[in-house]
Amino acid sequence: MRSFNKMMVLVCLTAAFTFGCTPADDSNCGMTGGCPMPENCGDDACQASEGENAQNCPMDCIASTCGDGTCSAADGETSSNCEADCNVTCLQADKPVYCADTNSCWPANTDCQLPSYECGGQVGRCTEGQAANYDDSQVSCCGGVYHDCPIERPQWCPESSACVLDGACPSAATDCELPRLDCQAP
Repeated sequence: MRSFNKMMVLVCLTAAFTFGCTPADDSNCGMTGGCPMPENCGDDACQASEGENAQNCPMDCIASTCGDGTCSAADGETSSNCEADCNVTCLQADKPVYCADTNSCWPANTDCQLPSYECGGQVGRCTEGQAANYDDSQVSCCGGVYHDCPIERPQWCPESSACVLDGACPSAATDCELPRLDCQAP
């Protein structure tokens, strides 16, 4: 029985080294707490030959995505191993809220759970009024220009320069960077 357990640990470590290991891989290792931490984890050296990677040893290994401007927990980025992406402090009085999905600061009372979008090089986020359908709730971005359409005519049509019924402007799918974003909360 002991040989079998050693063999399973070896299989798990090999799988972790080859494929990386995330908590979703628990079934492969037959454990409930994620893949085992490599023996040398914590020695300040990322040793791939020992099975260390950003997912199973974030204190030693830096994710390959570190520095891309987005703090990605799925890639193993943390404030400890990727300060460039994950340690944003919002110091501006008019933007005190940090949202990890955009890795940026937002005005007070911003709900980071609401959808964000990019239009004309600017990042925007649906408002609570849009999500609750108090305000117009459909966002379109065509030619780098933001358009807010009412739910009755939810899509901006560049051909007619107006908000139209859903599907009434087939060219919007190809002419707009964001033909329609429904801001209403699911």
